[in-house]
Amino acid sequence: MLSIFLAFVFIKIYGYFQPYAEYSDYQMAEVGQSQVFLTYFVIIIIEQGLMNKDWDKLLEALLILVNLSVIVLGFYYESLSYAEENPDVIQLVTDASNKVAESFSAKPTDLKQEDSNIDDEEFLEKEVEKDGSEHSNASNGIEFGAIYDDKEDHIV
Repeated sequence: MLSIFLAFVFIKIYGYFQPYAEYSDYQMAEVGQSQVFLTYFVIIIIEQGLMNKDWDKLLEALLILVNLSVIVLGFYYESLSYAEENPDVIQLVTDASNKVAESFSAKPTDLKQEDSNIDDEEFLEKEVEKDGSEHSNASNGIEFGAIYDDKEDHIV
């Protein structure tokens, strides 16, 4: 019980004096102190059997989440700090992720409207019909990632 009391007292002392210059440091300290308090509190509840045994698993999961919260918050603030210091790298990552998102949302433009609900196999069959070549069909035994040589009509 003394540990819970001391954890609570230190939360109040740090809240009153606010010894950190940056808000992110203050926030990390406050979350860390709350983590210590909640850890002691949940451990006492579990050890003393103050709640039904059915609640132990839920309390243990809560304890894990509370202890991970400081790590997650630290990662968040470090990411923000990195983004402020390196805006060009962040812009490159943003551009790359936008291109990937666009490629996933791209639809075939040469299909008719009534063909928009066809599955992949039907789409490939229609492509073979338009192209006239058998090698564009992925189901003809060509391995994924293989390079097809149109001139020689074989896999390189």
